[in-house]
Amino acid sequence: MKSELLRLPKIERELKRLREENTHLREMKETNGLLTEELEGLQRKLGRQEKMQEALVDLELEKEVSSG
Repeated sequence: MKSELLRLPKIERELKRLREENTHLREMKETNGLLTEELEGLQRKLGRQEKMQEALVDLELEKEVSSG
């Protein structure tokens, strides 16, 4: 019993550390989710921009062919 009481402060410190780590991991998980959403949105935007650029190149080529 006495040895258990002597270990109590160490166990309490470990519990505090684990709770802080758990809080940190939850925050990181939330941040990761937000960054994933942002990345997906930017990838969609990039895809649209690439299609627009391809269409513009096609139009320029058509213009050159028709005027040449």
